[in-house]
Amino acid sequence: MEFITSKKSIIAFMIYVFFSISSYSQNTSSSEIFSRDFPIFLNELKEVLNVNANANAKKIYKKFLKNQDYYSDNDRKKIIEILSYMFNQSYKINIYFYKFFEVLSTFSSEKNNPNLLKEWLNVCSVVIKDNSKKNMLKFFDFTIEFLETKNIHSSRLAKWHVDSDSFNFTNYSSQPVVTFISDLNLSCTNSKGKIEINSTKGNYFPLLNRWVGTDGFVNWGDHFSKDSVFAIIPKYKINTKESKIEVDSALFYNKFLSSEAVEGSLKNIIVSGNQLEKYPQFVSYSKNIKVKNIFEDIDYEGGYKLHGKEFLADGGNEGKAKIKFKRNNKDVIVVNANRFSVSNDKISSKSAGVTIFFDNDSLFSSNLEFKYFNDNKKVMLFRNKRKSL
Repeated sequence: MEFITSKKSIIAFMIYVFFSISSYSQNTSSSEIFSRDFPIFLNELKEVLNVNANANAKKIYKKFLKNQDYYSDNDRKKIIEILSYMFNQSYKINIYFYKFFEVLSTFSSEKNNPNLLKEWLNVCSVVIKDNSKKNMLKFFDFTIEFLETKNIHSSRLAKWHVDSDSFNFTNYSSQPVVTFISDLNLSCTNSKGKIEINSTKGNYFPLLNRWVGTDGFVNWGDHFSKDSVFAIIPKYKINTKESKIEVDSALFYNKFLSSEAVEGSLKNIIVSGNQLEKYPQFVSYSKNIKVKNIFEDIDYEGGYKLHGKEFLADGGNEGKAKIKFKRNNKDVIVVNANRFSVSNDKISSKSAGVTIFFDNDSLFSSNLEFKYFNDNKKVMLFRNKRKSL
């Protein structure tokens, strides 16, 4: 009888174990070490974090419990999925788990749209499977700083900032992406100063430190009014580890000279001291731009460079830049050079060819230093030994 009773007890125990395992398997998958039932998950998480023996873990766990009502059912499923993956892949609890919960806490702030957490968790569940642990920690750190400060990159050399609260989290080829669909101002600052692109849009890839932008305006700061001298940049890329903007194809406007755009390249760098006078910089592709009346009765033909507030008439290696002095709409003096410097009241070149036209003849001389002073309408020509002609 004792044997039969014992046998019945063993059978009853096995049936209990079987149904217990079956019940648990309905709430977990083979890839999840946590239950899908959220109250059960909370108890399991408490054990994994070792809350009773760790003050930091206890603090993190309490904050998570406090914010749990903020998370939708779908959010909770994603949180369990991500934590299960991290646990199975041996992510260190005191580093990666803690940082993950810090991200969740940041999202729980009232100023953040609840839909953003949904987007972020969907992105995280994808990119975590195709990126290193180091990159995931970088993604967690980026998310926290971005949500709190709107900085997309921050270092001693360059702090890139956006002034927009309108964005989405998505992924592209297992890379997390922050997408900005409304106009914003993108700025970079460091100890030397600031550069900026206004009214732009773009996508930021935080693990690649890459901003891919569309549209945008760059103005010439204190050199000229922003409505008169500026560049439009249809497409561009920025390495946010650097404090510079380089654009291969920009449309440049100088309303003081012409209402038409000039196509060329743009460069702006954060500089200080005397270098401030040299940026932003624009260089035209064409070396055959015509500008009427840069001064009264003086026209210009050639390429266009603007370094800060200094207009550099660029003729290229073939010396195609020309300054034409007019009288009654006829050329009286034509000066050719590889480069002219043009300021508010002066034109100069260190090496120029000069042609002076008479009624039925002309006189040409090469390798001259040329200067024109607009205040007294005076032209000066020098040989190498600076003897005025």
